[in-house]
Amino acid sequence: MENTRTGLRETLRRGLIGSAAVAIACLGAGCDSNVGIEGTDYSTKSDKPAVTTTAATTTVTVAPVPPTTSAAATPDPESVAAVSTVRRYLSRLTGIPDPADQDSGYPLVCGATPRTWDPDGTGTLTAPPLAVNQAGLPRLKSFAEDSMKSESLRDGYISVTASVTDRAGNTQNRTFTLKSGTEGYCIGDVSE
Repeated sequence: MENTRTGLRETLRRGLIGSAAVAIACLGAGCDSNVGIEGTDYSTKSDKPAVTTTAATTTVTVAPVPPTTSAAATPDPESVAAVSTVRRYLSRLTGIPDPADQDSGYPLVCGATPRTWDPDGTGTLTAPPLAVNQAGLPRLKSFAEDSMKSESLRDGYISVTASVTDRAGNTQNRTFTLKSGTEGYCIGDVSE
């Protein structure tokens, strides 16, 4: 009688373990997902795990799950303001100023006085290089608006890089260094 009970227990245990393994394999393979849940779209290529079942074992091979993507980050207002200043400046240089920019009395180039230019934080205040030499850029034909990228330098300073094309057709990246002021950003330097 004891052998019969032990045999029944062993059979039941194997059956439960086998059923659990098949259930796990089925869930892992997405057995319930082909029922046609509304709003799903299945491609012909299967990204489901491969399942192999034999009388004694079940093997589940699972492909790595791709990382999820998050929503686009909200642009930094300082970066947006700096890029807008450079865009307005380059629009003026190419001869196509923004009509809304005509009424703005705020200069896009930093003034030579007062001497407050120190983007490297050296403690030595100078006049912004572009204020001293306005010929920082050659005559421009165009600029690639989608190429503009900003980078914070230190408190109150930011740089914006843009791809510009001169009248001769030469294209190159230029870096504009801007300083924050009471009315927004002004451009103090342009470099290659």
